[in-house]
Amino acid sequence: MSDPDLRFVETVPVQLRPGHIRMIASVREAAEVLLTAWPEGRETRKRRAAREACLRALEGSGTPAQARKALESVARDEGRLVTGIRTR
Repeated sequence: MSDPDLRFVETVPVQLRPGHIRMIASVREAAEVLLTAWPEGRETRKRRAAREACLRALEGSGTPAQARKALESVARDEGRLVTGIRTR
């Protein structure tokens, strides 16, 4: 059975605005957030890489694990990764 959303093994908790934590659970959701809901700011290499990793996974040339790792990396670098939350 195919998963069109390409679910992550563990969700990625990110804070997109103060007091609001979003649990990102799939490649499709990560791509949507990175393309439309991620707070504006300076375009970084990691932000671009995360978007590209998500798009590659959706196209079938990348994996959900690669997309998750890239999302987690940009969220950590930008101070948006929330730690201490159960993610399964």
